[in-house]
Amino acid sequence: GRLVTDGEILRNGDVTAGGLRCVVRDVYFEPALGHTAERALEATRERHRLGRPTLLEMHRFNFTSEPEDAERALAELDRLLDGALAALPGLRFMSTQELAEALSAGDPSVVDRRLSARVRCFVRRAATESRLRKLAWISGLGLVAAAAYGIALALCAVTEGKVRRAARQSAG
Repeated sequence: GRLVTDGEILRNGDVTAGGLRCVVRDVYFEPALGHTAERALEATRERHRLGRPTLLEMHRFNFTSEPEDAERALAELDRLLDGALAALPGLRFMSTQELAEALSAGDPSVVDRRLSARVRCFVRRAATESRLRKLAWISGLGLVAAAAYGIALALCAVTEGKVRRAARQSAG
């Protein structure tokens, strides 16, 4: 009854040897088991910061138990959704199938293909691995990564500003 890994790392968008597209539910939200909206919201913020989608893992038992327990679970879900919408104004919701199709097609509304955005996310993701982060700083590559990150941030800000200006001009 416990999760067991075969050691292989699965990432959203990976394709298996059999041709299946992977989508990985990676945030467990089971209010009946004591999971809180704050915990799931923090995980959602972190995935957003890393340029990753949040796929919630939750089961119907949270909402089909005793009426008062189900109400508590629904209230916790409401708190999560309200908090996520407030914290991440551009947040979008889609089904797992829609996400898999968007990843497969490289949909630009879901997958940011700009080199600057990819470098920014790569450096952020690499920095979450403590061994890699330590090795980068010991070897001096941390300075290169920090410089690349700064340049990528600046380029992202410039291109995002151009997109906002173009949208305002077309709307006005």
